Amino acid sequence: MIQTKLKVGVAGLWHLGAIYSVCFAEIGHEVIAYDPDIEKIKGYQNLITPVYEPGLLDLLQKNLLNSTITFTNDKQKLDDLDFLILAFDTPVDEFDNADNMYVISQFETVAPFLSTNTKIIISSQLPVGSCNKIQQIIGEGPYSSRVLVHPENLRLGKAINSFFSATRIIIGTFDGKPDTLAEKLFNPFNIPIVWMHNKSAEMTKHALNAFLAASITFMGEIADLCEKTGADAKEVEIGLKSDPRIGHSAYLSPGLGFAGGTLARDVQTLSNIQMSEGTILKSIMSSNKINNDWIIRLLQKYTTNTCSRICFWGVSYAENTNTLRRSEIYEVMKEMLKSSHFISYVENSEITEKYDSRIKHINDLEQSINDIDVLVVTKRLSKFESNSRVHKLLSNPKFIILDPARLLLDRLPDLSKNKNYFAVGRA
Repeated sequence: MIQTKLKVGVAGLWHLGAIYSVCFAEIGHEVIAYDPDIEKIKGYQNLITPVYEPGLLDLLQKNLLNSTITFTNDKQKLDDLDFLILAFDTPVDEFDNADNMYVISQFETVAPFLSTNTKIIISSQLPVGSCNKIQQIIGEGPYSSRVLVHPENLRLGKAINSFFSATRIIIGTFDGKPDTLAEKLFNPFNIPIVWMHNKSAEMTKHALNAFLAASITFMGEIADLCEKTGADAKEVEIGLKSDPRIGHSAYLSPGLGFAGGTLARDVQTLSNIQMSEGTILKSIMSSNKINNDWIIRLLQKYTTNTCSRICFWGVSYAENTNTLRRSEIYEVMKEMLKSSHFISYVENSEITEKYDSRIKHINDLEQSINDIDVLVVTKRLSKFESNSRVHKLLSNPKFIILDPARLLLDRLPDLSKNKNYFAVGRA
């Protein structure tokens, strides 16, 4: 049990807010989970979450039964908190520019209901300097100890695990020194806390995502060079990661580029601050688009008629999720529909959002590869792992297989020798 039970409010209940709510409740704090959308609140109360995340439903059900978490759209329920975690998701437009004012305006609606003793933790994806705006809204100056910054470090599909097994927790305070109450909030996770100034914590989030984006983009360009020279990008990856200055966890695997949203938002945020042309940050987005167009380039090359049948194994934004929001693969599918191709897909979790009605969902893996011209593999499918019949059918395919990140080779290593098999970074 935790030594100090705190009353924690979480404002904003899409993915980030959902994870924070159940995880803080799980370690024993009392959680008031707030969102202005009454339908979203009713959903949580009935064990319906807006996005699928492994382990989320189990923790939600457990903590609802234990009464450690309450869902509400009533701002007055936020009047007696130790902490309010600002967790509204920041909307992003088609150019990856963030609508930061949405989050700020949402906080403005709840701020009048907060006690003057409540501390605010900013975890929403906001640009550096937003801590000053939050301080102004609550009527305090830049040296206020009430506003802290805790940049989230979650990944769709792996969020629960990454929350409980993070290597460190970053918290920014006005003076860069530890905050006693925040220590009581986070210490039960038994994860080292790195303390820094508020703006440094905000910049760390931008810098981290921009660095990961640059790593992915760099490897995309190396993979392209490998395709042109006959080198194998997977072997180059092994060589790079064997250097201790880089390491095995580096984002240097050949495959597609990153999807819009989290990484792209921070690259764009820093680019907007930087203004200068010809910089690394300015080049990341254009290079990433070239990497993400790999599937389009090969589909255009190998679908010679306007009625080719193309099946996608995986379409969601990330593995182990069911959202199409910011999914690059869904954009590829819509692009191929323009040429009157027949498009189908298979997923681990059912897509609950509306999508183009011309796209067919197929649940059975063997059925999905019947009479197709091209199979595009973008996600690991749990139903593939032990399906020996499908393994046999794929061992000598009569159709083209595009497997950007070489996901099939774990089970079918000899497939790489087949003339119909294509992956990023190999000639």
